[in-house]
Amino acid sequence: MPRFEQEQGALTSTAGSQRRQRARSLPIGLQGVMANAVRLHQSGKLREAEAFYGQILDQVPDNPDALHLVGVLAYQTNRPAEAAKRIEAAIAVENLNAAYYDNLSLCYRALGRAEDAMRAIEVEYEDLP
Repeated sequence: MPRFEQEQGALTSTAGSQRRQRARSLPIGLQGVMANAVRLHQSGKLREAEAFYGQILDQVPDNPDALHLVGVLAYQTNRPAEAAKRIEAAIAVENLNAAYYDNLSLCYRALGRAEDAMRAIEVEYEDLP
């Protein structure tokens, strides 16, 4: 299962401080939208969560948290190709987040891309600080 957590309204992972800084750089109105999206996502209300992530990406198309989480949501709703594309876009913006690589590996496995999945895991465990 893809992983994500919430800490004081900001998303966290192994590269937590960078993610919190970027999440806090969202305009104040979008911070609330992100908090609502995560809350809905965690409670299984995926359609509603996806709409909120879409609102964020409409205004800040390169927000790595929204890109990653909409990718996680796509994976959870059996859309692994879309999920991989979104998570790859998140990594293009912020490439030091281990959770992104972990979830990308799941997408690649679902797509039958075993070598790509292994490389994502290698990056997560060997190449990141």
